[in-house]
Amino acid sequence: TTAAFDAATAALKGYTAGYAVEATAGITPGITAGAIAGYTAACATRTDCDHRALWQTLQLLARQERRRGLNSTGLEHILAAAELARAASDGTRQALALAKAAYLAGLQGDDAAEQRHFAQAQRLARASDEPSLRSRLQLYETGMQRRRGDNEAARRAASNGLALARVVGSTRLEAAHHRFPLRTDIFL
Repeated sequence: TTAAFDAATAALKGYTAGYAVEATAGITPGITAGAIAGYTAACATRTDCDHRALWQTLQLLARQERRRGLNSTGLEHILAAAELARAASDGTRQALALAKAAYLAGLQGDDAAEQRHFAQAQRLARASDEPSLRSRLQLYETGMQRRRGDNEAARRAASNGLALARVVGSTRLEAAHHRFPLRTDIFL
């Protein structure tokens, strides 16, 4: 029903708004799972559902779990976000989710999954021909190369990402590429 859909959408948006202001103390996995289940159920019979609210919620959950040290749970959330984006034919969000999945797989020591997810993200980024997307993927590559201890490759990735950020005129991405070599949690 429309009321169920509106309530489920409001619950997801409430979660993401609460996260944005760092008010996650009262948000439990049960509340979030309930919001996701409600949204998914409400969308099962609708054709006008916008996948972006659910994708953002899954993305934020992945970030929250990674910061709590629960990388495998974060990986599950971000892979669900990648699949959601794939099903919605949203290559940009799918590429971003796969880049984050690569980063999280690498944190778990799964180099094969890291390479597989990141290669798929790069293919999607090349196909979209969006410099801003390619710049954001370079943030993940910089982080993965730093974690491996390959500072030269990390520097190249940061430099490439910075050049792409300048092409699109994004001062936010430029700043992230300047800061990222110093911090590994900017967008991750």
